[in-house]
Amino acid sequence: HGEHWWDVTVSREISEEVERRRAKEDQNPRHGKRGAHHIYYTDLEHLGRIIQTNWADFKTILPTPQWLTQRLGELSYSRNPVAHMNPLSKDDQQRIKVYFRDWHKLIRAKRNLIP
Repeated sequence: HGEHWWDVTVSREISEEVERRRAKEDQNPRHGKRGAHHIYYTDLEHLGRIIQTNWADFKTILPTPQWLTQRLGELSYSRNPVAHMNPLSKDDQQRIKVYFRDWHKLIRAKRNLIP
């Protein structure tokens, strides 16, 4: 989709949420910004929805849309305690390690299919 992929592939709902977050950050310029690109203002849920909406772009790399959204959903439960300065349980740590290994193996195996 090129340099302007965000404008072409992301739903209005997600774009508007991202714009609200960016505007809120702009109201307090003495703090650093998350990043220059819109993607830095998305949630894990948004990422899953972006991929599902654009499944044709990902189907040769990811097993199924559900494979990804299930993992992102699980990871969001671990993300929340960390974001609020709480430790992760050992089970959550193990889950993240397993998901990372699965993701790493998948990307290594499909690397040649990624543009």
